[in-house]
Amino acid sequence: MITDDDLMRLREALRVPVREPVLRTSQRAEADLAPPRAILRVVGRFYCVAPMALIARPRDAHLSAARHLAMYLARRMTLRSFPAIARFFRRDHSTVIYACKRIEARCAASAVFAGAVEEVAKHAIAEIREEERAADEANCIEHGAARCARDAAA
Repeated sequence: MITDDDLMRLREALRVPVREPVLRTSQRAEADLAPPRAILRVVGRFYCVAPMALIARPRDAHLSAARHLAMYLARRMTLRSFPAIARFFRRDHSTVIYACKRIEARCAASAVFAGAVEEVAKHAIAEIREEERAADEANCIEHGAARCARDAAA
């Protein structure tokens, strides 16, 4: 009889990613490392394009490469499905699948590109943390420093 441990070892041997359990929509947004909008901003800066250009229709090589990276990071850094990411980018889900496969192939072929992808992902997470810190700080100013000090101590 095949045990769960056997299946896990088989998945690891075949390098099949194990997805997290399906979360409800309210939990899914909380579980995202970086929302797609933040990913758009960071990838846009990396490729020197406007974030909204990544959602627009043009298909030139520079924009397509940037869009593919943004789709890949949205898949990797969120718990969103291919169709949900496709809706965000105003594309078909098969386009997102293609983009993810293409970026994975480029990462496998080039350690430099893989390092750049990791760096962009780190910047996206750092940007989200900075936005959250700024929002918390604004909330402290709005509600009074005494309340924030009390919350920080708890």
